[in-house]
Amino acid sequence: MIKQVGGDHYRQMPIQPIEFCQVNGLPYCEANVIKYVCRHRSKNGAEDIRKAIHYLELLLDLDYPDEGQDDDGEAFCAISPGLLTRYDLGKSYRPARHE
Repeated sequence: MIKQVGGDHYRQMPIQPIEFCQVNGLPYCEANVIKYVCRHRSKNGAEDIRKAIHYLELLLDLDYPDEGQDDDGEAFCAISPGLLTRYDLGKSYRPARHE
């Protein structure tokens, strides 16, 4: 890609995150993880890593709700419990698995 608005941190890459994500059909959360991990050294540092982790936690909540525990066995939820209840995501939402 030639055009980039707001800096040149993506243009410096041989394959830009958006190109990789589009070609591979990655959904929103996965694409954001790729974006933030790829740019952290040239843009926002640790903040971008925290954003990537946030999207990974969202993926766990949405795609694997029955496995929502951290390493200590404590339940965690990156998504507001009100949102889960409002949209009944905790019970009926089961996205297609990407294998």
